[in-house]
Amino acid sequence: SSAREPLAALFYGRRLKVSAHGSEHAITRTRRLFAADLGYALPADLNTPPDYGLDRARFAHPEIATPYALFLHGTTWPTKRWPLERWQQLARWFERRGIAVVLPWGSDAERADAETIAAASQNARVLPKLGLTEVAGWIAHARVVVGVDTGLMHLAAALGTPGVSLYGPTLPQMTGAFGQHQHWLCNDDQPQTIDRARPLTVGVERVIEGLATLS
Repeated sequence: SSAREPLAALFYGRRLKVSAHGSEHAITRTRRLFAADLGYALPADLNTPPDYGLDRARFAHPEIATPYALFLHGTTWPTKRWPLERWQQLARWFERRGIAVVLPWGSDAERADAETIAAASQNARVLPKLGLTEVAGWIAHARVVVGVDTGLMHLAAALGTPGVSLYGPTLPQMTGAFGQHQHWLCNDDQPQTIDRARPLTVGVERVIEGLATLS
């Protein structure tokens, strides 16, 4: 009853019960599982973000002279994507504050989107094709990360880089980027169920308000 794939449990040599899949955040469930297996005490408040033990200083600092925000705009589901014109508006907002914007990408389609976003601001820069360790360095030393529901937002949370993450079809209370200095934003209707057809509609002003909570 705890496992995401319960039939697999038939083959487990040792079983431990944690909260049911979908009833708590995935990271909270993992903390319960490891504490039960390894015999250590859980923190009194499991809503407290974990310390992942990662040292940002161990990642090479990118060659950039100004403070920068990093946009994680690429993701798998079309409905998880934030409209390009809103990324452009946000890039211009950072430009007015003297903060550069950098845009990594993982596919040709994401590179084209990054170029469209960067074209709206003189202070935006499309990064070259990078490996995961190189992307991690850019994330580790960013002033802030803004991203959609993508795995790299979890890396930002694990590194403790301040981040605002945006959710439309998915639920951050189940799988959101969970760590120090993280702020979640959902659609205005505050959905309670996953719906792959529900587009991401968070407004730019709400993102700016979310950024203010990180300072």
